[in-house]
Amino acid sequence: MSAEPRKPLRTAGQRYWISMACVAAATILLAGLLGGTVSLLTGARSGRGSLWAGAVIALVMLAGWTIGTRVHDRKKLDLPLWRRLDQEQAATLRQYRQWSRTGRIEDDENRSEH
Repeated sequence: MSAEPRKPLRTAGQRYWISMACVAAATILLAGLLGGTVSLLTGARSGRGSLWAGAVIALVMLAGWTIGTRVHDRKKLDLPLWRRLDQEQAATLRQYRQWSRTGRIEDDENRSEH
């Protein structure tokens, strides 16, 4: 056994695309399973449950989109995709999200003074 450092198994770009593929696959699978379950439980065969099943599918797809967007934001800022962020990284991500929504960046200190 040598003391040489190990090479990472995947590059950051590969981890990002694998993460996005997993988020998409899990979202589609979960939407299908939950939508089908709700459809069966609410009696879609009689025509009543299809609205509820559609609502469940839409909510699951929205949740998957949100998770994918958050992973994309972390990738843009070179932050860890799935690990917990430290305070400095969390502040950077918070500023980026504020900038992407409003086009402005306010410091936490300036906001508390107003």
